[in-house]
Amino acid sequence: MSETTLQRPDAPRSRRERFVAAFQTHWFLFALAVVIPGGLAIGWNPGSTPPAWGPPGDWFDARLLTAAVLFLMAFSLNSGKLWAALSKPGPVLWASACNVALVPLLAWPLSYTQGLIDFRLGLMIAAASACTMAGASVWTRQAGGNDAVSLLVTLLTNGLCFLTIPATLALTTGRSVEFDVPDLMVRLLLTAALPMAVGQAVRAIPAVSRLAAGRRTTWGNLALFLVLGIVFTGAAKAGRTLDELGVTEGDGGLRLAGGVAWVGACCVFVHSVAMGVAFLGAGLLGFGRGEQIACAFAGSQKTLPIGLLIAVSPAMFGDPNLLGPGRGVPLAVFPMLLFHASQMFLDTAVATRLRRGSSEPSDGGPPPASADAGEHMGG
Repeated sequence: MSETTLQRPDAPRSRRERFVAAFQTHWFLFALAVVIPGGLAIGWNPGSTPPAWGPPGDWFDARLLTAAVLFLMAFSLNSGKLWAALSKPGPVLWASACNVALVPLLAWPLSYTQGLIDFRLGLMIAAASACTMAGASVWTRQAGGNDAVSLLVTLLTNGLCFLTIPATLALTTGRSVEFDVPDLMVRLLLTAALPMAVGQAVRAIPAVSRLAAGRRTTWGNLALFLVLGIVFTGAAKAGRTLDELGVTEGDGGLRLAGGVAWVGACCVFVHSVAMGVAFLGAGLLGFGRGEQIACAFAGSQKTLPIGLLIAVSPAMFGDPNLLGPGRGVPLAVFPMLLFHASQMFLDTAVATRLRRGSSEPSDGGPPPASADAGEHMGG
């Protein structure tokens, strides 16, 4: 019998077919590999784009993209799952505890191993930030988890961040920060709560409800493309911040390469361990697999915008005299960039693996872009 006869009918037979199969399964990873370094490089080198285009970080409004993602997630979410998550809040509380307490506790001892105080403080700022606004729910759904849980974790951790972040940073760094609480509440209302409420409300229309239920994969894919816009915007703004702080590519890529590599490894470790503990702990607490998956992502992901605000605001850690006259911590943004980028790559791969063993309906995440039947940078 020939080799061709023995070959499985669906097995790729050529290099091109193998590449196409890999791209269909991992297209979002390929996209991240372009969007993150591309956005960072463009923002870091503002002269690389025509002046008429404006700053790269302003090409997309991350708040509108986040609102659109959360609308899509709520719009295509069965209302019964949301009410069930509210009536049995155990998974939401567990994931929130992991996000607010476990991640900083993991990062705290590692912060003292950093060679630069910029990286020590930056790692703690990243760890103290709230859950991603959009990413956790997108990845939870792509993995076949209960995205009602992750949506509620997003609301809870972001709604309380004006309390949790200052307390965490005061404990772990000895420095205090203050937020404009009314402004934070308005942003949370407009960016998260309102889009989710509208998304659920329109499901009361029978025809809209059928459309939402019948094309979950379409909405999931659209949400992923919007997440790419959020990630690009976050990377471009971070690159612009590095440029404004006078950080050169030589400084970041050569002289500080060892420090950057180590703090990056610490970010990966903290995120991975938090994800594992959140997932396994949810299982030990008796939660279902869908809730375990939601806890894994929502309990370990960290949002970038709030971290950048803390790191660069002159009223917070962006004070150029924070450590004394002329002594600031301009490189504190690096750990946040590395944490955000690494969680995007890791969680995309984890979501692909988790959905294979999930009993929840999956949106094939990330599925082929052409599939039709469902994040962070931002988020």
